Amino acid sequence: MLAWTIALFTVPMLAYLAWAWTRSGTADSCINVADGTCVAPRTAALAGFVDAFPGVIAATALSVAISAGLRRLDYAWRPVTIALGGSVIGAGVVTIVLLTFR
Repeated sequence: MLAWTIALFTVPMLAYLAWAWTRSGTADSCINVADGTCVAPRTAALAGFVDAFPGVIAATALSVAISAGLRRLDYAWRPVTIALGGSVIGAGVVTIVLLTFR
């Protein structure tokens, strides 16, 4: 059950990293010129990942805890259903907290 919860966060994260790695590594076209620097698309994608990583870890940890709590409440639910419910609740709570305190 907890493996499903972790997989719901890990698989999209690995897909994003694969996409980020396939981006161009040269700064032919500027992505972020707000501070006067020209950043390569791969660098911008990986920097975005590093910036969001603490939130993803917090959402994963909270989702695993919620999934464990849901499992204790009802054993009739399938593990994928519990994992999805815990992931939605955990990610939603972390998103609200991060948006409120940033």
